[in-house]
Amino acid sequence: MYRSEWFPGLGWLAGRAVFVVDLLPHWPETHWDHWLRASEQRRERDTLFPEVSRARHIGEQGANMDETTFRRYDRHIVLNHLPSAQLPEAQAMTKAPYEAALHGILASAFVVRDLQDLVSISEREPQALASSICGSCETAYVVFYAAGMSADEVNLEGRISAHSPWKPISNFFGLWHEPRRGRHAGLHRCVCVCVCVCV
Repeated sequence: MYRSEWFPGLGWLAGRAVFVVDLLPHWPETHWDHWLRASEQRRERDTLFPEVSRARHIGEQGANMDETTFRRYDRHIVLNHLPSAQLPEAQAMTKAPYEAALHGILASAFVVRDLQDLVSISEREPQALASSICGSCETAYVVFYAAGMSADEVNLEGRISAHSPWKPISNFFGLWHEPRRGRHAGLHRCVCVCVCVCV
């Protein structure tokens, strides 16, 4: 399980008090997912999401789906089919323990310092840089990168200009093209690779 300050919008749950008291009285007629991402609704709450998805778009056409987007992001999503998947204890997912665990991972991680390191990792552990379930890699890799995600370059939906430094990073690691999606305190995590983005 991961934490993110960016609401993913696809398949979600909320506690009754949060939904009935905080959200429902102000629910918008359209674009509720964008509305939920605003700081007035988020109130510094994070979203928890599983590493292995339980939801995806089922077709190439829809209100916010087209063939290109489906092929890039959804066609290869592996869904969890194990009803007894072991999830962390709820306490471990609260902010302080979660961030302490992240600090532990980062402290022992291999820091990638140049592109040759990435090539070497890719050749040594081809699955380490793939957007698929690996499970055999025990090394965490960290890439620090100033991705140019200042407030004037990222809008409320997390979209950035086509010339942003985030584009080659997201393309290389198979991450979403909007840099806020899945991010927690400037950190993007993907299977077998921790990608730290300095913002």
